[in-house]
Amino acid sequence: MFADILVPLAVFTEATREDKPHAELIRAFAQRYVVSAQNQLAVQLLLNDMDRGEAEAIVLALEKNVPDILIDDAKGRRVAQLNGTFIPLAQLAFYCKQNKRAIFRKMGRHLLDTLIANRIRISERLYQQSLQWLFRVIAHPSVSSPYYHPHPMTTCHTCQRLAQRDAGNAPLWDNILRTPYWDVVHSFNSALPGWLVLVLRRHVEAVADLTEEEAGALGILLRQLSIALRETTGCAKTYVIQFAETAEHPHVHVHVVPRMADLPADYRGVNIFAYLRATADEAVSEAVMNDLARRIRAVFNGL
Repeated sequence: MFADILVPLAVFTEATREDKPHAELIRAFAQRYVVSAQNQLAVQLLLNDMDRGEAEAIVLALEKNVPDILIDDAKGRRVAQLNGTFIPLAQLAFYCKQNKRAIFRKMGRHLLDTLIANRIRISERLYQQSLQWLFRVIAHPSVSSPYYHPHPMTTCHTCQRLAQRDAGNAPLWDNILRTPYWDVVHSFNSALPGWLVLVLRRHVEAVADLTEEEAGALGILLRQLSIALRETTGCAKTYVIQFAETAEHPHVHVHVVPRMADLPADYRGVNIFAYLRATADEAVSEAVMNDLARRIRAVFNGL
């Protein structure tokens, strides 16, 4: 299922205690993969919010640049998600070969029940979310990302741009940040420098259909990008807007717009969208968008 596995020392120690089920089996299998986190100060700081195993797993993932971390502690999952190193439990289904989909269709619920029976903590909410993820992956065998963002709407221009980013063909301004659930881009047709758009990485047409993880990540990103825009554009605050009403862009996307202190009164509020009716000569140049993208990325990475 995975090419490489890293097991934090604290996790190995806890899982192989004499009172733990299958301790000997786990020890025999996992001992070759045990690795210690080097930054123990970071581990100590995280111990205020979670157990040592989860803390070491997060620090080790960041040290080794590991993109995916499996973690069953709620607080640990939230911290890992903020650092872009978390995949929900049932997204393991993605890693199964296509010829194993039938097995997961029949045994998905049994697998979760077995984990619970072996004292793996799975809340009812996570249990239901896991089943939902499982059935989605089964329904979309062509999924090409561990974060599951199929682009089923061939007429949706937002989905087309997502596909370009997945293929590595997007310019910098259209690829400022990629997080597990949201992409951050600069609006392509704006006369206002710094007009950002958060794009959901799967096709959804209503905010009510976001998962809890997608919604939580959105809130955090809105604050972080507002800080980045204030530092890079000098704006007084940001507008946050979501419509997704046009035929070409029905896909949930959220505008984060810098509201400058000297913005004329007749451009304030929803009238800010006048900046999106720019002619080619009025629109922000690609050079300016790329420069802003670099600066926004630098501020964001420092938060």
